[in-house]
Amino acid sequence: MLDRLSSAAPLQASETFPALRQGGRIVFAATGIVRSTGGIQSANRNVLHALGVLAGEAGAELTALVMHEDAGRGWRTEADTRFSEATFAGQRVPMAAAIARALISARLVVFDHVDLARPLALIGRLPAGLRARTAILAHGSESAKRIKPVSKTAYRAADRVLTTRCGARRPPTPA
Repeated sequence: MLDRLSSAAPLQASETFPALRQGGRIVFAATGIVRSTGGIQSANRNVLHALGVLAGEAGAELTALVMHEDAGRGWRTEADTRFSEATFAGQRVPMAAAIARALISARLVVFDHVDLARPLALIGRLPAGLRARTAILAHGSESAKRIKPVSKTAYRAADRVLTTRCGARRPPTPA
């Protein structure tokens, strides 16, 4: 099975995400990328790289909106990708406003945490053609047991929710 999967020709961005056929903008809304060395920041560097490859293939611009970073941190994306960044040094209201604008103007918005997707709870009610396609990366307990009502609304409004099972309990063993 793995041999068959690894030998398949890689998909192009336009095949995977038809909405990116005409370029446009991809937005990555992240809590942090380089400020600390934690697991989510490490995963975010990988996501940023993957989105850079996707943007390069699709002829799209990539924008990173980063909550807990200062300007000019120097993260890198693919060389042929148009890239911009906006950092918010922990300021929630300007970050939420930037996310709301991205949800209306971008083609794809990816969130690294459900708390950043709160504007989606409101804008997600718009028809799919009037807002960006969205994905939420859900880690740990915010996706399994401690789900806030606004988070449930954001999860329901998202086009895709990708979860990890880190820290999840094993199901009880049948007797």
